[in-house]
Amino acid sequence: MRQQDSDNRLRFIFGFIYMMTCVFVLFGVVFLFVSGKANHIGQSLFFTVSEPVLTTDETEKAETQASEAVLTDVLSDEQLVDSFSQNVQTRKPLQYVTPRDVTAMQADYLAVFADKETDGKVLEDDFSRSGVTDWAQNAAVRNATASKSPDFEQLLSEGMQLEKFNESEPLVLIYHTHTSESYLLADNGVFWNAYQTHSQEEDRNMVRIGEEIADVLESAGIRTVHDKTVYDTQYNGAYARSREGIIELLEQYPSVQIVLDVHRDAFYYSDTSRGKPVAEINGKKAAQIMIISGAEEGQITDFPDWEYNLRFALELQNTASTLYDGLMRPIYFCQRKYNMDIMKNALLLEIGSDANTLDEALYAANLCAQAMVKMIEKHK
Repeated sequence: MRQQDSDNRLRFIFGFIYMMTCVFVLFGVVFLFVSGKANHIGQSLFFTVSEPVLTTDETEKAETQASEAVLTDVLSDEQLVDSFSQNVQTRKPLQYVTPRDVTAMQADYLAVFADKETDGKVLEDDFSRSGVTDWAQNAAVRNATASKSPDFEQLLSEGMQLEKFNESEPLVLIYHTHTSESYLLADNGVFWNAYQTHSQEEDRNMVRIGEEIADVLESAGIRTVHDKTVYDTQYNGAYARSREGIIELLEQYPSVQIVLDVHRDAFYYSDTSRGKPVAEINGKKAAQIMIISGAEEGQITDFPDWEYNLRFALELQNTASTLYDGLMRPIYFCQRKYNMDIMKNALLLEIGSDANTLDEALYAANLCAQAMVKMIEKHK
């Protein structure tokens, strides 16, 4: 009897050990499977977020290089190229939604000035046909030159000159000669002189507008370099300083074929009255945009390729006006250079005025970039 009890105890012990062994083996298999899946998912997510918007900001550049170094350990060169090509084919331009921080800025702005007497009124106006002298399809032009009478229709039909480009290399360069230009923060029809529409804060000056354009282009697979350098620490000499900067960048990124100097305008009717150009597009206010395209005339010399810039301006103007009626003010075709002689597809953009809101300017920048995506796709 005792022998039988002893045998039963042994069977129980061995059975328990066998059962626990099976459980541990099963858990081990499940763990390895889940770990493999998680690692695979992690790799996919990491690649998506590690694709950089090229920038001259050294901090972001270092972070991008570090991310790419880690990524290269995970994926082979062929996998990187294949994954990038697939992303380019599937990505769509970003649709605009008012950012939360912009809404917060507006609330803070209104709270600060709630009890203060206003210094003047902001007057809205539609400048989409102001001063028009010529049309080329939907592209309005204000010809302010003294002697130039180009065939705008013919130039539009020729379109911008864009050479075949590698989608993995930068095509567009954005910079800001007057980097510190900025906007009002609320659409309430008034302004306070105490609030200056020049700022060193990148979240509200022209750098923010350039980022919106760059984000849209990048989301469509158009590689973009965004120069955030502040060139207007002193107003005088800003164009000479920005010229030096973009020449360096063009040497660094020889694949760039499109250069945009992004500004904002200003309309001071009197000490107590400022104007803002506005269009309502899809039920939302957008700041109107003016393209400046220069010409060699009078004191403006050494600008032999100005017609190429004008061709680019006409195609962008026509595309944007066709997609978003009222967004564009007439092209200002004038006796100016503004560094546009550096490249055949170089333009200056005036996005709204200092009486527009940051939100209106960001929306306009987004729409303009969407139009640019459509235009570039035609030339692929």
